[in-house]
Amino acid sequence: MAQSVGGIALDKKVDEVSEVVNAFLEEGRTHQPNRMCIFATEAVRRMSNEHVATLRERIPGLEIIDRKTEACCSLLGAITPFETPTPTDESFVIDQGAGSMELAVGRILISGVELSAYKSYRLGTQELIEDLNESQKDFENFSLKLHNKVKKLKLVEVAPNLCPIVLGSAATKMAWIRVRRNPTDRYEPGKVHDQIIDLQSIDKLAKLAVGDSETVRRIIDPLNPKSLEFETVMTGLIAISVFLKQLGKSEFRVSAYGPRFGVVWMTAVYQKLGFDLPRN
Repeated sequence: MAQSVGGIALDKKVDEVSEVVNAFLEEGRTHQPNRMCIFATEAVRRMSNEHVATLRERIPGLEIIDRKTEACCSLLGAITPFETPTPTDESFVIDQGAGSMELAVGRILISGVELSAYKSYRLGTQELIEDLNESQKDFENFSLKLHNKVKKLKLVEVAPNLCPIVLGSAATKMAWIRVRRNPTDRYEPGKVHDQIIDLQSIDKLAKLAVGDSETVRRIIDPLNPKSLEFETVMTGLIAISVFLKQLGKSEFRVSAYGPRFGVVWMTAVYQKLGFDLPRN
């Protein structure tokens, strides 16, 4: 959100990010790792040169990875978050973040990731929330505009037999709603990973959000139903549903793990990311 507002809001966000990252660095050093990698993706790629320079000054060793590298890391992280990568058949991965929706179609080889296609779309949750606000928070109007927006996009070619693997807060929240036993349970990634979500269930939740938003708010964020989590999750899920229907898909598999796991493998196994942060 600060990215689009700019000015003082963005300056404050840069300060906040710098503080949080350096706090993580301090915590990380207590575990005496062989190496620590600090990377940034789409949200930072969109920043001005001035703000990027500020981040680099305050966060030594920061790497801003390009879209292709991010796609490779997303695919690796989604498929093999904990196991050493081994050759696979082709996979189709969607990583919906705050700044964008990144797509990767490819397979894992002994030498690394081979991409047959990768694409970035302006369907990140931050921009989707802005679109919802422009629609006066009317989900029906938002959905209609989103349908028209997606129809105009140049979509990647995906084999009919490939089941999409989707990462991001909207997809994982939908899976968590399905598997949690109690609304106040603490989120567990392992229970969410590999869950299958059909688009029909998303459409039902979206319909309920139109007719009874308060109930859906409590479903999504039981402890703080007035939070922005409601808008973030619902706009993200609607975008996933609209996008996948345009590709002729009816369901997707959830991955609870993302690009950071891929960064580990790209650095440790394939040695294709040149992080220059001093070893500890």
